[in-house]
Amino acid sequence: MATDISQNQLQHAPELKNVRYAIQSATHSGLMAHVVDLVTVAQAIHWFDFDGFYKEVRRVLKPEGILAVIGYGLIQIHDEGLNQQVEHLYQHTLKGYWAPERRYIDENYQSIPFPFQDVATPPLELNYIWTPEQLFEYLTTWSAVQDYERKTGHSALTQIAEALQQHKDSSVSVTFPVLLRIGQLANP
Repeated sequence: MATDISQNQLQHAPELKNVRYAIQSATHSGLMAHVVDLVTVAQAIHWFDFDGFYKEVRRVLKPEGILAVIGYGLIQIHDEGLNQQVEHLYQHTLKGYWAPERRYIDENYQSIPFPFQDVATPPLELNYIWTPEQLFEYLTTWSAVQDYERKTGHSALTQIAEALQQHKDSSVSVTFPVLLRIGQLANP
């Protein structure tokens, strides 16, 4: 079963024969007790009520069950000039527009409360070759970009849009560092 609190998110999920989707909160999954081998959370745990979520995880996991918390950090662009512009956008232009919970991502999910036995994980990253338009579209999805534009009435991406025009006929290599914490029940 896959759950999300947002009907909109679930409408964008792929249709798979072996997956049932349901609108549920992280603290009340609707699952029976001790029936799940693996609970995964992707790019969302920083928004959760940790105590309520972990109580639900302990309730639904089997005794040897695993919790996998997955996310991705700040994009790294292999073009130094573009990378500096994205870092400036992230750290300066959007300063004060990120939700406080964003710090958990900046801290690689290492500072989230995690009452499980950590399982060692290798460093991971996702690598893509994008068009300048794809990079720009990705940046428009940032919540702080949207908040900045809502509050100021201006685009936070003007300088980057201009820089990307200089790359319009080329591709952009990007890397996302993957944040991964895997844990087993400490006291099954």
